[in-house]
Amino acid sequence: MTNTIPSDIKPLQPYYQDQEIDLVDLWLVLQRRRAVFFGVLLTALVIAVALIVLMPPVYESRTVIQIGHVGGIGKEGAVTSVEAPGVLVERLNEEYRVNDVTEGKREYPLVANVALNKGQTDIVTITARAHSVDDAQRYLSTVVGKVQREHEQWLQEAVKQQHARLDLLGDRMTLAHQHMQALNESIARLKGSNPLQAAVLLQEKSKFLQELPTMEQEQALLTLSLSRLQTLPTRFLREPTTPVSPERPRPVLYLALALIIGVMLGAMAVFIAEFVTNARRRMRIPVSP
Repeated sequence: MTNTIPSDIKPLQPYYQDQEIDLVDLWLVLQRRRAVFFGVLLTALVIAVALIVLMPPVYESRTVIQIGHVGGIGKEGAVTSVEAPGVLVERLNEEYRVNDVTEGKREYPLVANVALNKGQTDIVTITARAHSVDDAQRYLSTVVGKVQREHEQWLQEAVKQQHARLDLLGDRMTLAHQHMQALNESIARLKGSNPLQAAVLLQEKSKFLQELPTMEQEQALLTLSLSRLQTLPTRFLREPTTPVSPERPRPVLYLALALIIGVMLGAMAVFIAEFVTNARRRMRIPVSP
């Protein structure tokens, strides 16, 4: 028994054959209208070059600072920042209108970004931009210098309070030692003639002996809090950088984008022109009665 194929069924054509014909047609269209394609591409490249030449350069300088801190504020041994890092970041963002255009366009030089470093609680990165390298560095140094002066004033006030506490504690310890010396002399004098009074003075002396270690420990903690291990001014971890190339314009990036956009727009222009030409040609063909 033989299988026969009905005569009205056409054999299937390979799928890739139509695909190949379509690609050939597209290539022929591009070749025929290459003037349009390269005209659009050249226009995109000319616009990119004009932007690169005419756009004023913008340089970016960056610095990293560590917020100053003082020890022994509140709970002994605790280290407290001169200014809360989150407050400093928010204050600078508001003061220099970072990413804020509600009051109009900002003029250069300007602060471009203020942010806390990830994983750090007291390290802040500040970025400034200007039309020249010197202006960017100078402006960033001015911004950080103002912060340092404010923090230095607050730090000195905190250190002054710590020194006052330390002086007061030292006076208390001096008085305690003097009082103990007087008690020792009285106890030695009354030990034979008035044992009862000597016993009372001995109990009073024991109270001072219990207080002195506590005062000495507090003195040691206050002294440690004023050392550089716990008390530091706001300082640079990285001086304002010197950019070697502008942040923008970026010639390589602009030309690459112009090339990609030019190719896309050129191809679109070619196919639109081809479509319009074919549509007009079909409209001119007379319709047979």
